[in-house]
Amino acid sequence: MSVTGTQWCYASCTEHLQFIIRSTGAEYALKVIDKSKCRGKEHMIESEVSILRRIHHPNIVQLVAEYDTHSELYLVMELIKVSMITSALCSCFWLNI
Repeated sequence: MSVTGTQWCYASCTEHLQFIIRSTGAEYALKVIDKSKCRGKEHMIESEVSILRRIHHPNIVQLVAEYDTHSELYLVMELIKVSMITSALCSCFWLNI
């Protein structure tokens, strides 16, 4: 599988990447959790992943796959582009929801 990607955000113990599978053109977000930086918060990560596995809702980012290694946890997620978020927010404000 051929993949291209770019880093688009960095937080304290997570890194977020956007990548494209060249053969299909499918775009995903990859959340990389550095386990060494999250010591003492393992229960929070386990809870987040557990919830994402069970939830299937159009307004919540979908977990596609997960890969667990000794040092990192990789979460492959549905990619939500800024333009999609902006469009959704504008429509909500326009409708006064």
